[in-house]
Amino acid sequence: MQILAQNSKKEAIQEALGNFIQCSPGTFMMGSPTSEEGRSNDEKQHEVELSGFSMQSMEVTQRLWEMVMGSNPSDDRTWKDNPVTNVSYTMAQLFIQRLNELTGELYSLPTEAQWEYAARAGSSKGTLYAGADSIKQVGWFAENADGRVHVVGELQPNAWGFYDMTGNVMEWCADQYADYRLDQKNKKDPKGADRSQLYVLRGGSWKSPRHECRVAARSENGKGVDKNSYGLRLVKLQP
Repeated sequence: MQILAQNSKKEAIQEALGNFIQCSPGTFMMGSPTSEEGRSNDEKQHEVELSGFSMQSMEVTQRLWEMVMGSNPSDDRTWKDNPVTNVSYTMAQLFIQRLNELTGELYSLPTEAQWEYAARAGSSKGTLYAGADSIKQVGWFAENADGRVHVVGELQPNAWGFYDMTGNVMEWCADQYADYRLDQKNKKDPKGADRSQLYVLRGGSWKSPRHECRVAARSENGKGVDKNSYGLRLVKLQP
């Protein structure tokens, strides 16, 4: 009976994880051109080469978080298919550890480069936001979110099928934050700073202005900080 219960829980978790999209290996220009309106100085364009990876098409939901953690840190619990919020980097890593134990699979946070590559659907000449130049087609942000988080996947996806990479919740990446390294040695599968007090968040949120929701926009905070705009999305690793 115990084995049956464990298998049933594992199946429920797999269903709540939703779809993972395979991103082919490729090279793209990470960051933004100097002409991009709203850009920051830490978005210097540089070429990045990535190996293939598999990323969750939507954010981690409250439903999935509760299955794994047995609790829900979110402020707005109206819908279990809202993205989980109030998640710190430390909490995200604990969630991933428990998820891996429960499923026998290997999940992680995406690197910042993986996140931007997926948001751009592999194109260096992609749209300003993840899937469109018009933010309202693809993202919940300060002007259209009604002051709240929204159920995942309600708006238009990007060309690869990723939802909510613009707005809704800011998503933790694995990387420690620093200015980009622009040398050739760091071109292949970059993993962020070797040492920093800050960790990267991407995508903007339901309360962000539009310039903070651009594909190239970067945010950062300490690993113990949680906010009602912070969530996560997963990468599935090969064993």
